[in-house]
Amino acid sequence: MKRTLKSAILGLGFVDYPRLIIMVVVGVITVLSLQHNEFFPTNVPAFPGAVGFGTHTKGGRGGQIIFVTNTNDSGAGSFRDAVGQSGARILIFKTGGIVQADSPIYIYNPYITIAGQTAPGNGFAIKGAPIFIRTHDVIIRGMRMRLGDGPGVKGTDRDGITVWGGRNYEAYNVVVDHNSVAWGVDENFSTWGDYIVGAVHDITFSYNISAEALKCAALPDNPQACRSMGMLIGYESNNITVHHNLFAFNNDRNPAVFGVGRGEYVNNVIYGWGAKALNPRGGGGLQLNILGNYCETTPGTRSWMESKNCFQLETPGKYYLSGNNSGVTIASGTVVNTPLFDSMPATSPLVAYENVLESAGARPLDPVDQRIIENIRNDLPPVHGKWIIDSQSEVGGWPSYPSGKPPADSDNDGLPDAWDVPGRSPSDLAPSGYTWIEEYINSLIP
Repeated sequence: MKRTLKSAILGLGFVDYPRLIIMVVVGVITVLSLQHNEFFPTNVPAFPGAVGFGTHTKGGRGGQIIFVTNTNDSGAGSFRDAVGQSGARILIFKTGGIVQADSPIYIYNPYITIAGQTAPGNGFAIKGAPIFIRTHDVIIRGMRMRLGDGPGVKGTDRDGITVWGGRNYEAYNVVVDHNSVAWGVDENFSTWGDYIVGAVHDITFSYNISAEALKCAALPDNPQACRSMGMLIGYESNNITVHHNLFAFNNDRNPAVFGVGRGEYVNNVIYGWGAKALNPRGGGGLQLNILGNYCETTPGTRSWMESKNCFQLETPGKYYLSGNNSGVTIASGTVVNTPLFDSMPATSPLVAYENVLESAGARPLDPVDQRIIENIRNDLPPVHGKWIIDSQSEVGGWPSYPSGKPPADSDNDGLPDAWDVPGRSPSDLAPSGYTWIEEYINSLIP
C-alpha cells in the first residue's frame, strides 16, 4: 500500500515544518521557472529585427493583457493605471486619442510591453508631461509624445521618453522603438543615471522620430526656457545603441553623449540641426562607434567650434567613425582605425536616409510626422524662414486624434477576430517563438 505524503513525513520523526514549507515553495517556483523558460525561448529578440544592446528582453511576454480604454490621465482604463500595475503585462489600446498629463508618468514595475501601435484612429498621444522608465525589461513602441508649451509639468521637466536609473531603480534591457516625440522643451529622448555607476545600461533607441524640440517655449514658470534638445545619453549610461532614428529641426543634442561607457550610433538621420548634431562631451572612458549616419545641414545650422561638421568631439574618449557622409571636428579624444567593439551592421548613409524616412516613427504616421517628413524631403523649414521653432502653435499645434474603432475582438482577449482561431490563446506560443499576441502587435509595425 502506498503511503500518503503525510504519513511519509510523519514517519521521518521530527519534522522541521517551516523549513519543509520553504523547500516545497522553492521547488514549485523552480519547476514553474523551468517551464516558463522552456515555453518562452530565449533565442528570439524583443521583436523581429530588433538589434542592439538590451534587445534580448522579453518585455511583458506571457503576462497579463491589459487594455487602455480611455484618454483619462488616471483611473481605471487609463494609460497611467496600466503602466503602474505589476507583473508581466502587455498593453493593448482600445482607443486612440490624446491624454493631457498633468504629472510625469512613471514605469516602476518591470516586464512590460507597451503596444501603442494597436491604438486606432490617429494613434495614442500624450501631451504636457513625460514618460519616465525607472525599471528593467521594458519594450515601448508606437507611442506619440506631443509635449508642447500648454498645461502640464514645469518646462525644465518636459522631456518625452526618459530611461532613468538610480540607486533603487536600476534601468536596463529597455527597447524604445518606433515612437514619435516632438515639442519637448528639454530633450525629446534621454537616459540618465543619477551619477550611480551601473544605473543605466543595455538600452536601445531605434526607428524613433525626435523632432521640433521647442527652443524658447513661452512657459509660465520660465518664459525664456531656450533649449530644443533631440536626445541626451546621460551620465552613467553604458551599452547604449542608437540606430535608425530621425533627428530633425532640433537645436542641439542630436544626441549629446555624457555617458562614460560603450555606445553605438548607427544609420541615423540628422537633419536641420541648429548648434550641434552628435556631440560627445563627458567622460574619459567613453567608447563610441559611429557608423553609416546621414547628416544634412540647413541654412539654420550655425557654426560651432568653427565647423558645421555633424560629429563634434569635445571630450576624452575613443571614437571609431566609418561610412558617414559628414566630417568630424576633434577638440578632444582619440579617433581610432578599428571598431572599439562588435557593433550591429551598418548600411550606407543614403540607404539609411531612405530607410529612416520610410520607416521611423509611430506607425501609421500622424499629421505631425507626415509634415516633418515632407519638409525634409523638400528641404523646407517648419516655418517659413525659421528652422527651429519656439512653440507648437507655429506649426498648427496638436492635430485631431479621434478615438477610432478597434478591430473586432469578440472574446475580448486582445487578439482580433481575424487572428483568433478556436483553441488559440493570446499567450500560446506561435511557430516563430513569439506568443500569438506578440505576432499580432508585431505585424502592425512593418
